[in-house]
Amino acid sequence: MKKPNVLDIVENFKGDALRTKYFARYDEDLLTKFKVYHLERPEIYAHFEGLAISALGKRAHYSANMIMARLRWDYEMGEISISSLSDNKDEAGNTFKINDEFTSIYARVLAIRHPVFQQFFTFKHNYRPKYKIEIKTPNAETVNETNATNQC
Repeated sequence: MKKPNVLDIVENFKGDALRTKYFARYDEDLLTKFKVYHLERPEIYAHFEGLAISALGKRAHYSANMIMARLRWDYEMGEISISSLSDNKDEAGNTFKINDEFTSIYARVLAIRHPVFQQFFTFKHNYRPKYKIEIKTPNAETVNETNATNQC
């Protein structure tokens, strides 16, 4: 049976209980950013998948963040080549670095494409959007802070 592609998993999760459980925590803006990021850099998922499969042979559970950190390290050290990144430069002329903002999405996509990863990673399914906290200082000033969680 053919595995669904990455974008199909992220785009068509509504109506599928497992996919909804994995992706309902994300707002549409983040999922849209992920889709654009993935279309421009599909090799990142392929390398993430390869490292995860390699780790699966050695561990019963592992961290998606560690896998992404290893991918970033390998890329920075020249161990792997990601051609879609080679021409990307920021305003200062620095070569693009792999963003870890989508690590938890990559892990969820991997778990849907390969069900064995549903037990390999620990997923946080509760949605905790940004929220505001008002703190009263001793001199009665109000300080607003915005917090967010970024868990896998």
